[in-house]
Amino acid sequence: AAADIGPKVSRMVKRMGYGVLSAAYVFMLLNLLLVPAILMDVVLMSRLVEEPVQLRESINFDYTEARPSARVPLFPQVVTDKSVSSLKAWAIPKTHSFHITATLQLPESDHNMRLGMFQVRMEILAVNGVVLSRFTHPCMLRYRSRPIRYAKTAMLAVPLILGLEVESQTLVLKLVEAYEERSSSSYPGSAKILLEPRAGFGPGAGLPEIYNAEVLVQSQLPWLKSVLYKWKWTCYVWGAVLIFVLEVAAMVCCCRNVLL
Repeated sequence: AAADIGPKVSRMVKRMGYGVLSAAYVFMLLNLLLVPAILMDVVLMSRLVEEPVQLRESINFDYTEARPSARVPLFPQVVTDKSVSSLKAWAIPKTHSFHITATLQLPESDHNMRLGMFQVRMEILAVNGVVLSRFTHPCMLRYRSRPIRYAKTAMLAVPLILGLEVESQTLVLKLVEAYEERSSSSYPGSAKILLEPRAGFGPGAGLPEIYNAEVLVQSQLPWLKSVLYKWKWTCYVWGAVLIFVLEVAAMVCCCRNVLL
């Protein structure tokens, strides 16, 4: 009986060794298939998935003008100086719409309180300077009665004296929503923001006082591309899995000798 145990153990050890080697061989082949699958998936999804364009820039109004204005280039200046045909590789794609939001920080001064309502105008300019569209937005500081202002000042007296707080209000203006230029002869190159003086005031008196201003330009993807962008990591994973499964199926069908 003892003589029969030795050959059985040796056969079992050989089978175990063969199984371990086979598992390592299959694991190596799967890794060799997984790496190109991931690379192909990254290249494919990078071409399919588009990201929205976002531009944030601080602006300064020129108060030497009757209507103070500030211009925001929608694309780099080195590009806007060239022809329209060269803009196609740089500009926001024609299938994208874009939004423009302006943020104004105004002091709670007596002048701004007396001024009340004022107009902000936005003009979309083509590369050659032609006005493509105009948008206006009325705005004003939020009203606070004198007792409320006095109570707020008393409560924030120490932070105000130390410079930790500022008596100001921030206005967020959605000047342009879902703008899309479909004309091939005109391409938006910049956006111009103007402060309209209020009627009934003298020259320069109908304009608001502004601490600082900022403009945010955001493009919006079409519906299908927006879904791909929001689910891009899921698409990355399932795309790699699909390519990997196709590679394994192709190897099993066409290269069976490699597996044997």
